[in-house]
Amino acid sequence: MTTGTMDLVTSSGRITPMCATPTPLFAVPYAAPMPIGSRGRGRGGESAKAKSWSRQRSEQPKQERETTPNPHAESPIRAPPRPTGHRRAGILPIRTSINHRAPAKQRRRRRRDAMDGSRRKKWVAWAVAAAIFVVLMLVTPAIPQNQEYHDFADQRTLFLGIPNTLNVISNIPFFFVGVTGLILCHYKDYFRLSSQGELWSWSLFFAGVTAVAFGSSYYHLNPNDATLVWDRLPMTIAFTSIMAIFIIERVDDRAGAKSLAPLVIAGALSILYWSYFDDLRPYAIVQFVPCIAIPVMAIVIPPMYTHSSYWLWAAGFYVLAKVEEAADKPIYKWTHQIVSGHTLKHLCAAMVPVFLALMLAKRTIEPERVSLLQKWKIKLITVRESRSEDGKTIGVDCNYAVVSTTPEQ
Repeated sequence: MTTGTMDLVTSSGRITPMCATPTPLFAVPYAAPMPIGSRGRGRGGESAKAKSWSRQRSEQPKQERETTPNPHAESPIRAPPRPTGHRRAGILPIRTSINHRAPAKQRRRRRRDAMDGSRRKKWVAWAVAAAIFVVLMLVTPAIPQNQEYHDFADQRTLFLGIPNTLNVISNIPFFFVGVTGLILCHYKDYFRLSSQGELWSWSLFFAGVTAVAFGSSYYHLNPNDATLVWDRLPMTIAFTSIMAIFIIERVDDRAGAKSLAPLVIAGALSILYWSYFDDLRPYAIVQFVPCIAIPVMAIVIPPMYTHSSYWLWAAGFYVLAKVEEAADKPIYKWTHQIVSGHTLKHLCAAMVPVFLALMLAKRTIEPERVSLLQKWKIKLITVRESRSEDGKTIGVDCNYAVVSTTPEQ
């Protein structure tokens, strides 16, 4: 313990003795906080070093006085900037989930994660399709090619010694439509295709249509399983190209472009599988899945372009062609052996690329992507409202009679 006395110097300069309280040796003396800027200052509020500096500065010439900085000057205390806008009103800004000042690594990581998610969904879709195909191949029995399919109703040789004349020459429209569409795909951007995926898909479709003219004619000159391969192979190319086009327009451009080659290869493999194993199940899937998927997608999924109803017209003509193919002999009988159902099937099937070419020539970018199903619902609602308004109106028939105001004499 230490004891003693100490003097207290007041602001007026008086020295007042006071007793010091006993303090432990280990105690730390406490100093009261002093205002900012008052430490080391005397009675005038200015420190001794500052006074000596001001005295030295007064003795200096005027030019040196202006250029020499004061090392003892205290930095001014700056007030924080006043809030502006919504902060001044007391409203804090809402923090969004997107941080625009995030580091580039974080942005790249989020972009990579989004791409990985989309790729994962695509791989899942392909895996589900492959699983469904495997299940169908395991559950369903094999479908061999029926040899009665080659026995057509009209087997006449009408001119130039061409057997099955009408069934052969009815393939000529495929050639003209396919060549015209193929030229317009590349001639001065006539169809206004928006991406390379669309250009390749439509070019492959019209090339397949052109090849149908040669393959089908070759088959009908001598109908058998060996020549039927060259009839079905071009049609398979056209079917798979249409599926890729629909994925590009209705689902995703990049995914559709990447799916073009796998779909075409899958269609070609279905033909090879049938020719080697005499099993039509893969070919039936390749042919009939687009017949179901395309109309459903055209109705439900919002389109990228206008004139989407042309897809339904094309699908309707293809269904009509399949009906005429099934009714080959009855139609030949009903027309008194003038034309067979298979010949009409070729003509109706050629209308499919015709309607699609007209759609490509007329369509533009759809400003509001609304599906056909939504448009039909809106039209149905408007028709019902108009009918209900007509039912509420009351029709009044007024009959007028001539009345004479002059008295009778």
